[in-house]
Amino acid sequence: MYEVKVASMEEFQKSRERWNELVLAMRRPSIFCTWEWVHTWWENFGKSYQPLILFVYKESALVGILPLAIRNMIIEDAMIPARVLSFCGTFELYPDHMDIICGKEDVFPSLDLLFEFLKTKKSGWDLLHLSHISEDSFLMEWLGKQDRGFKVEGAGGSPYIP
Repeated sequence: MYEVKVASMEEFQKSRERWNELVLAMRRPSIFCTWEWVHTWWENFGKSYQPLILFVYKESALVGILPLAIRNMIIEDAMIPARVLSFCGTFELYPDHMDIICGKEDVFPSLDLLFEFLKTKKSGWDLLHLSHISEDSFLMEWLGKQDRGFKVEGAGGSPYIP
């Protein structure tokens, strides 16, 4: 049985070891997904944001993390203010290869539950902006499985050495 919870800052602080284990279980582990990077970003830029770090539990075990934050911004295309929900660090530091922090065995049930949670508990944000995602990420694979009502745009590449 999977369950989504909004992590408190105390839970975030205490999650370092398990968080980084899950980063290593990702399809493409990225420094920008590590606990240290998100924590450092939060210390330096977090005052402008409201945290929405989502933990997915399978029974009592932490199996997935989606590190998000909300910021009031002007939407460029519409020139209107909105509360934008994005990956931690997206707008200041342009991190590469963002994805759900999760192992392969739990990724699709976790993404199903996370997006259902975001749709049904949509308070505090107006626009979900997830960028800097790898083409071969779990998230892109999940989005491609069926029409989920999301707009997906390719914007460029980020070379890497596997």
